[in-house]
Amino acid sequence: MPEPKGTAKVGLVQKRAGYDLCKTSLATTNVIIKTSAYPITVNDYIIICNSSTPFTVTLPAAALGLLYIIKNIGSGVVTIACDGADTIDTLPTQEVDQYACPQVFCYVANKWIII
Repeated sequence: MPEPKGTAKVGLVQKRAGYDLCKTSLATTNVIIKTSAYPITVNDYIIICNSSTPFTVTLPAAALGLLYIIKNIGSGVVTIACDGADTIDTLPTQEVDQYACPQVFCYVANKWIII
């Protein structure tokens, strides 16, 4: 049976600096563990925070399509801070409690959302 008009087969593959949804592993440059303040880079993907004292991770300038997963495995609160006038859900910072794992996504210039 032919496919209906207006449809196309689309593969679901997202590639990003060593990360491919079709593979079962991540490049080591995309997964980092931090115990103190850290400026997130555009090459990072998963940031694991592990400290008993609070600290801040700072997002790079918001660029459409950037996505970060920030996991707090320590007992200290982690603050996610924005670059410049950027915001996360209308605020300049957001706090990540122990075991929380927000995904921070840039959907439009200068704006991040937690999904």
